[in-house]
Amino acid sequence: MEKSVQPTIHEEPHRLPRMTTTQHVTVTHQKRLSSPQPIRLAAQRLEFPATRVQETTETCLDFENTTSEIMRWSLSSIAPAYVKQESKEVYRATYTAFRFTKQSGMLTPGQFVKIPVVFIPRDVGSYSQYWELEANSKESVASTVQQTKIELAGDGVKAAAALTKTHRRGPLAPTVPMVKPFHQSTTDNTEPVTKTQHTVPK
Repeated sequence: MEKSVQPTIHEEPHRLPRMTTTQHVTVTHQKRLSSPQPIRLAAQRLEFPATRVQETTETCLDFENTTSEIMRWSLSSIAPAYVKQESKEVYRATYTAFRFTKQSGMLTPGQFVKIPVVFIPRDVGSYSQYWELEANSKESVASTVQQTKIELAGDGVKAAAALTKTHRRGPLAPTVPMVKPFHQSTTDNTEPVTKTQHTVPK
């Protein structure tokens, strides 16, 4: 009598899924992107009100150091200002249309600064220029920690138009712009000159 042979079933042990190093790197990268910028700006676009040609308006770029380290910062223009004329033609200005009174410095931890910037239109038209704010730690000179693009915009108008023209979008900077003539000094204390009219004898 033949004996029946039953097949032997071998059960494999339960294996836990392995965590790959790629998953760990991805999580680390997401955390790095969510970290705040070392230098925090109040606005990345400053828009000036309508300004008479050959006069100036002034506002401020506001930013602060959010780190616990001393930060170096510097401002530089990316390209000359664009000017769009009433005829829709666009050209690059060959003169300084926007000027920061200070373009580099240092910020202590938590320090807040207001850097004045002046708009100086010489021709009628809409002006636009991009600047870049670079910042790095005082302890790390080689690497740049932050690069932020800033846009400056304003309209140069004739003297009569500046009295009635309303700015389409309004200024974004928290500082109220100041207007003063470009060709005169604000510290001029000289006495006014009295003109005398002479009659030429016939």
